[in-house]
Amino acid sequence: MNERGKQNLALANDPNVRKYLEMIKKSEGTKGYDSGFGNVKLSNLDAHPGTAHKFKETDGTKNKTTAAGAYQFLKGTWDGVSGKLGLTDFGASAQDAAAV
Repeated sequence: MNERGKQNLALANDPNVRKYLEMIKKSEGTKGYDSGFGNVKLSNLDAHPGTAHKFKETDGTKNKTTAAGAYQFLKGTWDGVSGKLGLTDFGASAQDAAAV
């Protein structure tokens, strides 16, 4: 984690930021940092899984998503943010730093 990532992680521990992050997790409906799309448990947090899951939109349209983690990061979003912050895994601290 680079300096910017460390700064974000420090901010993630601020009580007000923590409450905001908890609100995002609750809104996403995840059960934790190891939640894949649909709350499928991820067995490995070494990296974003990048697995595309098929689903139907409420109007019946077929779609797919790579959403994963407590904040349901899409693979493309994760790749960009993790690169900027020097994140080397998909663990809890990395997800918190990226969410900030």
